[in-house]
Amino acid sequence: MTQGCPDCASTKLFGGGNGKCAACYGSGKVGTIADDIAGGKRNCSRCGGNGQCRTCHGTGVVAAAARPTEQKRQSPPPPKAAEPSATDLEKEWYGICNRSAFIPQHVLDYYIPALKARGKQVAIAVGLSDFHAHTCPKCGEQGQFKIRFLGRLEHPECQWTGYMGTGSYIGFQIAQIFHSGIRAGGSMKENSDNKGDRSGGWINGILVFLFVGIFRALLAVVLIPVHTLVALFQPAKLAPNLPRGSSRSAS
Repeated sequence: MTQGCPDCASTKLFGGGNGKCAACYGSGKVGTIADDIAGGKRNCSRCGGNGQCRTCHGTGVVAAAARPTEQKRQSPPPPKAAEPSATDLEKEWYGICNRSAFIPQHVLDYYIPALKARGKQVAIAVGLSDFHAHTCPKCGEQGQFKIRFLGRLEHPECQWTGYMGTGSYIGFQIAQIFHSGIRAGGSMKENSDNKGDRSGGWINGILVFLFVGIFRALLAVVLIPVHTLVALFQPAKLAPNLPRGSSRSAS
């Protein structure tokens, strides 16, 4: 013996449900006008996108012995807490890279092995993407110098300022072309994936990568000659200070 499904979107004129999902009214999609503008409404979570009533599976009737209204509906489980996107060690590392003009070698010797041990090689590369390994010609301290405009380097401890070599600056500009394109393209793809448009996400990501990469390459073509002129006219490099009592070998 059957009866009309009470969970359908509506009932028929002569009894029984219409078999359509009550949440999306049979369309399989839910959302607002803003979702349409952003790329389309999302699938209905109640029917899974097929538009059918999940109680009667689209038939409009259910068995009289199992009235769905008398069954206790279980509430969905609470959403799991999102895992942190970065560990505390990564946060410390990125904080040092963001606020430092110079990272001493002893700091690098602590963080880099620790990050490698946790499989965070990407964090090392991202954090040092705007740095250049160099030895201060004034005091002799080694470390990573943040690359400023036109390749300018600063060592706050001894107030030294200079410019990186032209060859290193060209390599830095080439790396920045790929880094800028990958970051912009990856951000566009992630945004499209979040909207459910995975195929379009790849296309948009590649187009943005090419656009940003070409723009960054044109900028590099302008900056490299200017850097070369500035580096040629910088003061002569100073020899690192030697401890007292040390002397250079005399021929």
